[in-house]
Amino acid sequence: MLEQFTHVLREFQGVSLLIVMPLAGFALGLVIHVLGNPGEIGLIVDNIHSRGGRIETRENSSMLLSSLISISAGGSLGPEAPMVQVTGSLGTWVADRLHLQEEALRLAQSATP
Repeated sequence: MLEQFTHVLREFQGVSLLIVMPLAGFALGLVIHVLGNPGEIGLIVDNIHSRGGRIETRENSSMLLSSLISISAGGSLGPEAPMVQVTGSLGTWVADRLHLQEEALRLAQSATP
């Protein structure tokens, strides 16, 4: 999806960017308003240290959509935070299903693809 969005937005040049970029910003703001704050890498790292490594999946949709819009529109949001959050929450989900404790949870998060 990121490649497709980037390809579509790359076609806009010149004055049309004055319309497309604010629309991308509006879409980004709308995603954050409706789905909630996607979080940030600092909070994710804090969760790993202070919450026993747990990263919940409820913020994934906001993180993925806001990152998709921002990155494809040329925004400064990088792909690192979504990758860390999604793989970390996947590790938490797997650990919950396997009834793993804190240290094993951290290992499960680091082993997710």
